[in-house]
Amino acid sequence: MERQVTRKELSQRLDVSQTRVRNLLNDGVLPTQDGTKKVDLLLCAQAVLNNVEDATSRIHIAATKIVEHFKKMGEVELSEEEQATPNLITYNTARAKKEHFKALQEELNYQKAVGELLPAADIEKAATRTARIVRDALLSIPDRCSALCAAETDPNRVHMIIADEVENVLKSLSQ
Repeated sequence: MERQVTRKELSQRLDVSQTRVRNLLNDGVLPTQDGTKKVDLLLCAQAVLNNVEDATSRIHIAATKIVEHFKKMGEVELSEEEQATPNLITYNTARAKKEHFKALQEELNYQKAVGELLPAADIEKAATRTARIVRDALLSIPDRCSALCAAETDPNRVHMIIADEVENVLKSLSQ
């Protein structure tokens, strides 16, 4: 991951609009570099972590991931605590993850409440039942039209009989 990125790339990496990035730059929240259109991704991510209080926001989560990436790459000075325990998750990172998953759980609870989310077992049962009905209806076609087809010598008429029967089955299934 490159440290010097355009404002457009910064908005993509931080998962926000270009307008939001421009406003953060204009407000002095994100650091700029004179004479260039590029910004330092790591410095911007650290600025977001220092200035955005909502640890569950998309920008905060994205900035945390960017800083963690650069820490793994050795481009960020680690504190003594982080050096002693490299797998230790920082409090802010843990809090952000907790809040993120809490929000996801609330969303799932809402979807259940309004009927948008159903148990997988119920869906599987309904799909199996529907498949069985379709299978049985299609397998009954030869029984219903075999005698008619056997009496016909014209291949076009046989085709028409079978096609009509398939169409009748599909119509009955769609109702």
